[in-house]
Amino acid sequence: MPHFMIEKSKPYLCAPACLNMVFARFGLPTFPQDYLAEKLQLVVPIGMHGTYPFAQSSDQPADWGVHLTGDTGGPDLIPELLAREGIPLHYRYVAYSRIPRASVTEYVRANLERGVAILVGYRYSVVFGTGMNVGHVGVIEGIGREASNFLIIEPEEGMRVEIDAERLM
Repeated sequence: MPHFMIEKSKPYLCAPACLNMVFARFGLPTFPQDYLAEKLQLVVPIGMHGTYPFAQSSDQPADWGVHLTGDTGGPDLIPELLAREGIPLHYRYVAYSRIPRASVTEYVRANLERGVAILVGYRYSVVFGTGMNVGHVGVIEGIGREASNFLIIEPEEGMRVEIDAERLM
């Protein structure tokens, strides 16, 4: 499989940027990030509503962005999006807590070798040591130079980053 082409995200649109990177990697059509964000029920800070008029707004940082998995009590909107747009990808959400801790790196390695695209949720501040401690999404592109590291594509910064798997998860 070819490497991912990096798509830099607009503010609060890390998940749509990551989805587009996956779509492009498999030769599928990509979409404007705003379109995907609307379909995936974007939530932004109250002051950003003018930038994203289709979005819901909240004063709670934990609400901001797109919640891909329905893990906040809402529906999982990815399967619906894939079906509506005719995107022939199989989607499966796996909670980190369901992967045996001792085999996280091996689980990721095995799936990457099978050509599986892996989106990973994490705290932005964990990767960069600065910024808000809010949820964020990146793409795991590979195993790093160190066997215990992942190479991720960080869409907000538009760059590849190598980070310790334990720290990321």
